[in-house]
Amino acid sequence: MVVVFYLNEIEKYSRKSLTMVISSRIILIVLGKKVIL
Repeated sequence: MVVVFYLNEIEKYSRKSLTMVISSRIILIVLGKKVIL
């Protein structure tokens, strides 16, 4: 899935920034719920 790959890239380049990692997780969860619903 392109979205998952993109978020993984974000985490790679922003490991020092926890807020970016957390926000990427939230985005992934939100998108996942939208796809399911």
